[in-house]
Amino acid sequence: MQTEALSVGALFRPDRSFRTPLFQRRYIWTETDQLAPYWADVERRAALRLSGNKATTPHFMGAILLQAEAQSPIPNQHLQIIDGQQRLITLHLSVAALAAAAQARELDFIAAAARRRLENTEIAHPKLTGAEADAEHIRYAVKAGDQKSLSARWPDRFARGGARFRRSVGGPDCLAAYVSLLDWTNAFIDGTSIAAFDPSVRNASIAERADALLQAILEDFHLVAIFLAPEDDGPAIFEALNDRGAPLDAADLIRNDIVRRARINGEDAAAVIREYWQPFANDPFWRESELGGRARQLRIDNLLRYFLVSTGAGGPSTKRIFHAYRAYVQKSPPAFRSVADEVQQIALSGAHYRTLIDPKAPATHPCLADLGPRLKPWKPTAAIPPLLALANADALTPDERRSAGRAILGYIVRRTVCGLSRRNLYRTLASLCRHMQRDGCTKQTVMQYLADQLGIDGLWPANARFGNHWVREPLYRQDGSQRVRQLLLELEAVQSGRPLREIAVEAPHLDHIMPQDWSDAAQRHWPDPPYNDTMAMDDIVRARNTAIDSIGNLTLLEPQLNAKLRNAGFEERRSIYGQSRYLATRALAEHDHWNEQTIRARVAAWLPLAHQLWPGPEAALDFSA
Repeated sequence: MQTEALSVGALFRPDRSFRTPLFQRRYIWTETDQLAPYWADVERRAALRLSGNKATTPHFMGAILLQAEAQSPIPNQHLQIIDGQQRLITLHLSVAALAAAAQARELDFIAAAARRRLENTEIAHPKLTGAEADAEHIRYAVKAGDQKSLSARWPDRFARGGARFRRSVGGPDCLAAYVSLLDWTNAFIDGTSIAAFDPSVRNASIAERADALLQAILEDFHLVAIFLAPEDDGPAIFEALNDRGAPLDAADLIRNDIVRRARINGEDAAAVIREYWQPFANDPFWRESELGGRARQLRIDNLLRYFLVSTGAGGPSTKRIFHAYRAYVQKSPPAFRSVADEVQQIALSGAHYRTLIDPKAPATHPCLADLGPRLKPWKPTAAIPPLLALANADALTPDERRSAGRAILGYIVRRTVCGLSRRNLYRTLASLCRHMQRDGCTKQTVMQYLADQLGIDGLWPANARFGNHWVREPLYRQDGSQRVRQLLLELEAVQSGRPLREIAVEAPHLDHIMPQDWSDAAQRHWPDPPYNDTMAMDDIVRARNTAIDSIGNLTLLEPQLNAKLRNAGFEERRSIYGQSRYLATRALAEHDHWNEQTIRARVAAWLPLAHQLWPGPEAALDFSA
């Protein structure tokens, strides 16, 4: 191991090339968090040079870890970037932006000086090769450089004929970083940046400002380069450096571990990553942040956690995913015959997960495509691991998989409708996954396990308890509009025979038939609550308010029709309801009055359908359900 403090110019010498190994993540620096502070340092150093007060100490950007490739004829000529990839790519793109800006202003001497640090004179390798997702961005930045060429290659990333970069598309990547660096470089050279408030910057010529930028980057910025020998274990060192301190995602560490174990096993690590893992790195879908339990994290990390839980490996916290994964793959006997089989299973689970949460994704199993939108309003993160386990169980028939999935949905919906706590839901369904791995991944295992939960924190409400809450409770007030809307959408789909997705796309509104607003105007159109000498007035009002927010007093309605109603009386509502495309809403036009009794009758009539849509423990007694 050799250590040397080098300027950027010395590090990017013309006979040296840098390659990003398989286990590295793609470029993720963002403008706000990393690029803008870095560029402020660059401008500060350039301004010092223009003022004649060159700094006596270099600006250190930290340490980088490089490993010589075994086939290199000259020591430290061909290097793999073990750590420090984000900084090296940023510096490389900075020099490329300066070369493009100088070329556009016919500052040929400065452009040539910059290009000598971007190209190799004696070897055929590119100067710097990023991860597969970054490679083309870097290549275009170095060869083309101007925004016109970039917009022609990636038109979806630019607007106004290529004049404006769309930062909301594609997420943080090398292209976004390069466009920012090019904009800042142009502004500094032209004297239109904030740095131009300094008289030494403002009074300098364009050529002087460009030269000051180049010298600041190449001479003032230094890194501590640690050179490893070819025989050193790069992936293991990367893991040791980043496991407990650096802000790496669990997926980055797991990918590194996959590469290391594949090489130890004599497998083609490059082929494994390219075929099964690379889609996770290339598709922005997996880099989006989403809620996973109580915290937001990257979707790929959520997938890995759900995958682990689905295998019965437990429910690791967001900070322990990598450690749990490593323990899982190191268990004896091993879970998979090869690393390739292991990564293929993760990729397949990723496809199943996407089917559940992305309506536009190709469906891996019809039951997942059906359950995904039905689960969404119920915050279904706890249901995802057992559904992945069912999807990965090849021995299950489609009907068995559908029945088991419906049981999990019924368990969640019934507990919510009955007002039972969701506190232990994730733990209960994680325990279900362990039982599925131990006793067999079958619908019998799923239904029997859920039916055996007797404590209040795990109970699967039976028909009697569920029916009582269904008929009597103000579900709108208790569970919210989105969940009640989902219940009505599913009832409508069953009664009308229309596909649930088709109805949901129409985005119908929820309408209170008897209105919530009891202003004087509303009361003129509605009868007083039924009066009973044995009831106090507060109890009568409370009973009416409960009926108003029960599911029987709610209906789906087209937005344009809903806007006409407000506090209209039932006679006027009947004529509007008769125009609706929704079967349950049109049926309201057949009533000649609407009160607490008709509300109760309507919701009670739906109960048998509700038992079918959201089954209870009775289904465990009949495995043909």
